[in-house]
Amino acid sequence: SALGGRLGARIDIAPLLQSLQMLPGTGQHASTSRVLFCETPSRFLVSVAPPQRAAFEAALAGQVCLELGGVTADGTLQVYNGSALQLQVTLDEVYTAFSRLNGELS
Repeated sequence: SALGGRLGARIDIAPLLQSLQMLPGTGQHASTSRVLFCETPSRFLVSVAPPQRAAFEAALAGQVCLELGGVTADGTLQVYNGSALQLQVTLDEVYTAFSRLNGELS
């Protein structure tokens, strides 16, 4: 709903950075850019409607899950690290960039 529904989202990556204090096997601290742009097969970002929260949490019981933010209705994606704004883009900008990249990959 946040991106697919073109609503928007406000995300705070501070909890994620804290959970990744040290990158396994590297001895390196997780950086903001690494957290924002790193892809792994076990990391998912989902939006869950408030009435479905309990069922979602029950389905993932025993798994590591972090609440990072929420859906907004302003058509922007905002990413914070605590109170520091790291990224702010409109969803139109996101879709334009993705369309260009997708065209280059086709």
